[in-house]
This record gives sequence, C-alpha cells and structure tokens, in this order.
Amino acid sequence: MAEKMDTRERQKKTDDIYENVDAIRGKITMEIEDLNIKRIHPSEHTGSGSVRIRSSRAAVVCLVLLCVLLLAAVTVLCFFFTQERQQLISKNENLTNEREQLMLKNTNLTNEREQLILKNTNLTNEREQLILKNTHLTNEREQLMLKNTNLTNEREQLMLKNTNLTNEREQLILKNTNLTNEREQLILKNTNLTNEREQLILKNTNLTNEREQLILKNTNLTNEREQLILKNTNLTNEREQLILKNTNLTNEREQLILKNTHLTNEREQLILKNTNLTNEREQLILKNTHLTNEREQLILKTENLTNEREQLISKTENLTNEREQLILKTENLTNEREQLMLKNTNLMLKNTNLTNEREQLMLKNTNLTNEREQLKWDKNYLEKCLVKVDGWIYYQCHFYYMSTEMRSWNESRRYCTERGADLIIINNREEQEFVKNISGYDAFWIGLTDIEVEGSWKWVDNSTLTSGFWWHWSPSYSYYSNCALSYSSGWFDYSCYETFKWICETSTSQIVS
Repeated sequence: MAEKMDTRERQKKTDDIYENVDAIRGKITMEIEDLNIKRIHPSEHTGSGSVRIRSSRAAVVCLVLLCVLLLAAVTVLCFFFTQERQQLISKNENLTNEREQLMLKNTNLTNEREQLILKNTNLTNEREQLILKNTHLTNEREQLMLKNTNLTNEREQLMLKNTNLTNEREQLILKNTNLTNEREQLILKNTNLTNEREQLILKNTNLTNEREQLILKNTNLTNEREQLILKNTNLTNEREQLILKNTNLTNEREQLILKNTHLTNEREQLILKNTNLTNEREQLILKNTHLTNEREQLILKTENLTNEREQLISKTENLTNEREQLILKTENLTNEREQLMLKNTNLMLKNTNLTNEREQLMLKNTNLTNEREQLKWDKNYLEKCLVKVDGWIYYQCHFYYMSTEMRSWNESRRYCTERGADLIIINNREEQEFVKNISGYDAFWIGLTDIEVEGSWKWVDNSTLTSGFWWHWSPSYSYYSNCALSYSSGWFDYSCYETFKWICETSTSQIVS
C-alpha cells in the first residue's frame, strides 16, 4: 500500500509538472506573439511607448526565468526517473535469482519425493513378509493347543489305568490272605520282586527326574517362545504402525494425526487382548502343572516314560531350534524397528522442514507476484510517461533528439553537448533500424569521424569503430570527407562543413531540454 501511495504521489507530481510546463508554454507563446506584433507595428517614442518597451523587456526576463524553471523541473524529473529505473533493474535481478533458487529447491523436493516413494514400496513388501510370518506363528500356536489337548487325554487314560491297578491290588491282597501257607515261597518271590521293584523304582526315579528336568526345560522354552512370539507380535504391530505412519507422512500431516489416533486405540485393544491371552496362558500353565504332577504320580510303567522322554527330547530340540530362530527373527525385527523409528523421525523432521519451507516459498511467491504486478504497472506507467519529453524520444533506456535544423557536424555536436548529450553512437543493428525508422529518408549527422587519423574511424566517446553499416562505396577515404552521415540506405562519409540534420543521444540521467 505504501508503494502504491508513493507511485500515485509521483504520478500526481509528474502530471502537475507537465500541466505547469504546458501553462508556461502557452504564456510564453502569447508573449512572443505580442512581441512580434509590436515589432511589426512599432509605435512612436512617447511616454506610453517607453512603458510598452519596459513591459516587453520585463516579459522577456520572465520568459528567461520560466525557461530556467522548466529546465530545472525536467532535470529533476529525469534524475527521479533514473533512480526508479535503477531500482527496477535491481528488483528484476533479485526476482530472477529467487526464481532460480525456487526451481532448484523444487527439483530437490521432487528427487526426495521419488526416494520416499521407493522406500514406501520396500516397507510395503516387508510388511507382507511379516504378515506371512505372523500366519505361521498362529499355526504353531494352534498346534501347541492341540498338543495340550492330547496331554489331557493321556492324563485321563492314566487315571483309568490307576483305577484298574487299584482293583488289581485289592484282588492281590485277597489272594495273599488265602495264600498264607505259601508265604515262604512268596516271601522269596517277594524279595526278588522287591529287589526288582527297587531297581524299577530307581530307574523310575531317574526317569522321573530326567522327565521333570525336560518338562522344566520345555516349560521354560515354551515360556520363552511365547514371550518371543509376543515380542514378535508387538514388534510386528509397531512396525506396521511405523509403515503406516511413513506412508501417511508422504500425504498430509492432519490425516497422519487422525490415523495415528486410530492406531493408538487399536494398539490399546491389542494390548488388552494380549493381557487376556496372557491370563489364559497362565491358567493353562497352571493346569498343565497340575496335570504334570498327577501324571508323575500315576505313571508306573518304564516303557511309557521312555517313550515320553524320547518325545520330549525331540520336542525340546524342535523348540530349541524354534527358539533360536525366533531369537534371530526378534533381533532382526528389533533392528528393523529401530531403523524404521530412525527413518520415521528423520521423515517427520524433513516433513516439518519441508512444510515450513513450503509455507515460506508460498509467502515469497505471493510477495514476488505482488511485486511483479506492481513492477509491471510501474513499467507501463513509466513507458507512457517517457515516450516523449520535450522532443526527446525514449528507446531502450536512452533518449534521442532529432533536429529540424541543418548545421555542420561540429555545430551539431556543440548543440548536443550544451544539453548534456552527444551525437548518436550506433552500437548494433537494432539501434540502426530504430534510427532508420525515426529518420525516414532524411540524412542525419552521427557521432563518427576520422578527423584525427585518416581511415581510423572513432566514435565521439573515443571508442574505435569495429563494425558499421556503410553504404557500398563508403567510406571513400577522401581527405575532406571526415564525418559520418546516416541515411536510409546506410552510412556515408561527408565533409564536416556540410550542413545536415543531426541526432543527439543521452542516457536518462543526463537528458536536458
């Protein structure tokens, strides 16, 4: 708003200057006409005539003062326009540099986006593999529950066998009462049986101890395996959440927060389910412990214990292998989880930085757009204001003055230098075409001469001519033709004392009327 107010004030000042100049010109024109009428019809030298002569002299003095004021106003205006032009050039360069920086940042953001898409694809593949592993672990859990059911059935069978053995024991006691006469023989047999029984008891005790150790190992391995399965499940859930967060980070941050809330609720539900499963597992372990104690009391046959021992050894080996595999998987998942958490942290930090940079870039883009529109408006306004200034023509940051009089080359140059300019210097074909367009078919002096050294053409700024737009047979290298003349067909060399029109050139900071 401040810039617009300044621009409007500048426009008002410029309009006031032009209006004052037009009014002054009108007054000067009227006074000159009055003077001409007085000169054509001179009056007698009377008192009234002398008064008129004094008034005409006062008018001339006023005319000179007004010309001086006009010259000062135009000088101030040109200096003001030069400063604004330099500011516009500086702003244009800054906008160009900022545009290149924005394009470079856009390229970097595009590359980072492609890398994030590739990482997201890899994480999706890893998530599918983890889902497959979870399915396998679920199947193993069902197998373990089936094994527990089989152990319960074996316990019932052993209880049935114990009942049968109790019945047989009662029958044996009855037979022992009836066979008291044969007691001595039975004592001998009983002694033998006692020895065999002690050996069997010893073997049974050893097998029972081994079995308890194996059961304890199996219980420990089972607990470790369940803990590892639980950790694997938790890690899998956390990894899925991290993958989901990573995917949502590439989208908008607000959706990520909402999905993260839902995932947190799901995680709490899973934790609750996990707690319930843990309680059920503890109950199963307690039941298994009771069943194991009862089975130890009920098992009497060595063959069954041996078979069970071999099975337990086989299961122990399998569980040991599974435990090692689970430990390895857990370590891998832990490492992957840490890497994903680190990547997630980096992505969140990058996302925050990118969001801030994006907002800053959008703000800068908005400011640059506003400045560009303001510059366009100022440029159009300045171009309209600088089209013509008291006979001077504006073209590509320079002013050109085309004379209507005819003078020699030296007098033409003197006319230009007295007004802070010089004869035109044509540096390129575009400027030559511009001169042709504004001059038409008239011939004009230009600031090119070889008066110092014959054949060595130099411009009025003492620079050497490198390439020109001479006509076919020019220059003629004549001793008297030392000044250059521009015509519609090209350049000619003429005598500097010939009289032609001329073109003055100056920059916006040096123009004077």
